[in-house]
Amino acid sequence: MYCFSRQTPEQRRNAVLKQLNRVGGVHAAEKLVHEYKTLKGTNVAETVCNLENTRYEPFDDIQGEGRTVTATVDDCRQRCQRTAGCAFFSHWRDGGCHLSSTKATPVHADGVTAGAVQNDTSCNMQNTAFSPRDNTVGGGRTETDLAGCRLRCQTTPGCAYFSHWLDGGCHLSAAGATPYEAEGVISGPPHCDRACTLVNTQYTPKDDIPGQGRTVTDIEGCRQRCADTPGCAYFSHWADGGCHLSSNKAHPICAAGVTAGSGHCGAGSSGTRSFTVSETVKEKTSPTPAPVQTTPPLTCPTCPTCTATRAFHVPADCGSPSMDNTNFASCKDTSEGAVCAGVCNHGYSGTPNASCSADGSWKYAGSCTKQDCGTPFQPHTDYSSCGTSGPCHPTCKAGFHGSPSAYCSAQGWEYGGSCVPNLCEETSVPNSDHEAGASIHGTTGESIQVTCNPGFSGGGVAVCRTDGTFEVPKCKALAATEAPHCDPASVAHSDHDAEDSITGKIGDKVLVKCHKGYAGQGYAVCKATGKFDLPTCNAVPHFAKVGCYKDTEDRTMSAIDTKVPNVDECGYKAYKEGFRNFALQSPGQCWGSNVEDYDREGGARTCSHDQDDYARDMGGPWSNAVYTFGVNGYSPSDNEKHLGCSADGIVYADLTPATDACRALGNKCAGVVQSAPVYTIRKGKKPLHSATGQTSFVKGCDGYCSAKTHTYLEGYENGDETVYHSMKKAKKACDNAGDECGGITRERRQYTVRGPQIPKQDGDIVYLKH
Repeated sequence: MYCFSRQTPEQRRNAVLKQLNRVGGVHAAEKLVHEYKTLKGTNVAETVCNLENTRYEPFDDIQGEGRTVTATVDDCRQRCQRTAGCAFFSHWRDGGCHLSSTKATPVHADGVTAGAVQNDTSCNMQNTAFSPRDNTVGGGRTETDLAGCRLRCQTTPGCAYFSHWLDGGCHLSAAGATPYEAEGVISGPPHCDRACTLVNTQYTPKDDIPGQGRTVTDIEGCRQRCADTPGCAYFSHWADGGCHLSSNKAHPICAAGVTAGSGHCGAGSSGTRSFTVSETVKEKTSPTPAPVQTTPPLTCPTCPTCTATRAFHVPADCGSPSMDNTNFASCKDTSEGAVCAGVCNHGYSGTPNASCSADGSWKYAGSCTKQDCGTPFQPHTDYSSCGTSGPCHPTCKAGFHGSPSAYCSAQGWEYGGSCVPNLCEETSVPNSDHEAGASIHGTTGESIQVTCNPGFSGGGVAVCRTDGTFEVPKCKALAATEAPHCDPASVAHSDHDAEDSITGKIGDKVLVKCHKGYAGQGYAVCKATGKFDLPTCNAVPHFAKVGCYKDTEDRTMSAIDTKVPNVDECGYKAYKEGFRNFALQSPGQCWGSNVEDYDREGGARTCSHDQDDYARDMGGPWSNAVYTFGVNGYSPSDNEKHLGCSADGIVYADLTPATDACRALGNKCAGVVQSAPVYTIRKGKKPLHSATGQTSFVKGCDGYCSAKTHTYLEGYENGDETVYHSMKKAKKACDNAGDECGGITRERRQYTVRGPQIPKQDGDIVYLKH
């Protein structure tokens, strides 16, 4: 540790150092200073000590203060001296300077120099106290050393003077307090070098006290305003009468024509007032309360002045700019010459800016004017409370809910949130297609068509109202005289395809079953209009049976329907839903899949097949009769017809026309085409060459027909293959099967088209265009 003093008497310095070396530490040094001050006839200046290999912890615990770099230890000490709340500093060899509050304590740190704030005692008043005392915010007696007492005054709003007793008692006084003689007491203002009036000087920053700005008054009025304002330490007065206040964080700079000073000294004060300790110490401890004495007014030391010259100019500081409806929060540079662009508040537009002039005031250009955004609009939102510029607090219209918002910006209305429709209470309409409970549901404004059952009139649209309920139509029963018969009708490709084979009166239902190869079984319903509402029998794309496979609770296929009457109905449903494969399981469960893993549970032997009753072509319980629309990933399009496949491995040579018994060669799909160039696609998707030659159709059972006329070939690209289709008609009808040579009803339109010398393989497929 090393110490230095502003006074240089060798004797006093050596005595202090000798005792400091014995006890050690900054706090011990301060105690020794107080002991010296109690000696008769002594007016001792405080000694300041540095501690080597020491730092104070915690450091950087003062709000807004962090590490800075200073050239010397004393520069770091001066930074602490200028910073409100700083009691100790720590200086590293790399120039790092850190500040600490009075809560810090010293710890060992190699290469670090630390110390306490250097107190200027030039305006200390020996054997003097101020009255009244303890009349500031947070005032009251505390115990601390002399430096701590001055620091407490510096950091307490409204403190003008401190008084420190020998027992450590510290009392603060507000502006207007007067000094009186008190032996052993040391008192003074919070800052010595800023206590009096300074000419050609201003304090910066100015107007940094909340709620305070520029006023117009004379110098004494400006000083008095500072004395009466909590938190004011200094004032700056311009020649035009402008008065600005600053907190104790401000520092003086030269400014021509400006007079500045502390709010706690009289005008023009100079000189010092001090007392010498006499033989008798009258007040060794701080009294509670202290007597109020009347003494001559306190005077302050002579203050330095700044003389304005043309050779040196200190830039002015304009403080924070301010203008109506404008935000200057982004303006950080407030020095002379700075130009700052403002931002208009919401609902205003313009290009405001401010420039800092040499006299320390802002000069403004531009302004923020009220923005007109027109009338706001969003669906289902009530903007009746909003103007064309804001503020705007919209609400949702009846039947809707949400949290809408809107504000007017320079770009127009900007919206947030929205209003969405409310749900209506669910309901139903008896004797209609919505007679099931809660079958009518929706949101505000939504409508649902309601159709009355046969034998009832009415119906219409059910509408969800804004009050959360549905307005619904009614269905009224028709009188007996109002139920005439419907016009006779028929359904093609069904058991009612004969003309006028469907008859009945209003309300009657007639079951319509589709022929094999068609799907759409349903009821023909006689409506109140006198017309039948008819089902449609749609042609089912050709499919082939794959096999019979086991099923488990972990289903091998996806559910389509749980109640279908036959394999055609299941196949059509699967086709419409885009499935390549499908299965039928007792008692009418229909399944679909596009993945060939339907056999993962292994084969089953419980699938039924009935040549005469195709409705029984289904798997038993927990078994699937599986069918496919295509082989190896190829499926026919809507305008293609599947002609079949072979599975017996027979090689065709030059075939001649002949009659066959039913399924004579074991082919489910039999025959060839006479004199027709043909391509087929095999299981491995390898295209075969065309074939010509003597060929014939072989029908399924009974009779014979040949195919000789109207043939042509058409091809299309399928990846890197070309698949050809042949269209042909038979010369004559066969078993009432139409113009295509067929065989029995169950096998009509099922053919394998082949040429000579082409071996048949499992999975061969040919597709013919309609």
